[in-house]
Amino acid sequence: MKRVVFVLALLTIALPSLCFAGPFGFNYGMTREQIIKIVGKDAVIKNEGYVLRVLKAPEADDKFEAYSLFISPDKGLVKIIAAGQTIDSSAYGMEVQVGFRALRESVVGRYGEPTKDYDFAQPDSKLQSPSDWLEALQKKQRVLASTWDLASQKHLPKSVKDEHVSAIILETMPLKDNSAWIQLTYEFDGFEEFYKTINKPVAPAPVAPKP
Repeated sequence: MKRVVFVLALLTIALPSLCFAGPFGFNYGMTREQIIKIVGKDAVIKNEGYVLRVLKAPEADDKFEAYSLFISPDKGLVKIIAAGQTIDSSAYGMEVQVGFRALRESVVGRYGEPTKDYDFAQPDSKLQSPSDWLEALQKKQRVLASTWDLASQKHLPKSVKDEHVSAIILETMPLKDNSAWIQLTYEFDGFEEFYKTINKPVAPAPVAPKP
């Protein structure tokens, strides 16, 4: 799927989805059937196991091209991963950094300052020069991300109603051919328990004693 981005739009347009009850119009606890009914069957590109991947959201945002939704059998929607449009960039990564900071400010406007910001090249990386920024990202030697720990609601402004959002992760993701994209993740209450359940080690089958 070809990704297209208009970087200037990131400078002037805030995330409209953050103005609604749930991120991108997706609400905590929604069922698979409810989501498909809202976005339409034609928007579904993956529907397997616990993951439903769709091309659009109830509240459209053209800075993102797809949404991976993790659905618990008993709690419904517990996680959203929004994949941003591709950003074509110079070796300095300025376009990627501009897009990241614009999205960061949009999230800050609703949820307050991040718990942590990460902006560094790995200490052992030889790609420390500003002109190496994008290459370092592509080789996974550079990190640009922000995280919000909302489990205690300490970072949630009083003007925002409880959305059951427990964590937010905003991060830059590498692509080839001088480009990258930005991923925005929302985790809801119950996601950690759900994750542990689906990743629980399988106990080995008992071995019958020898006669």
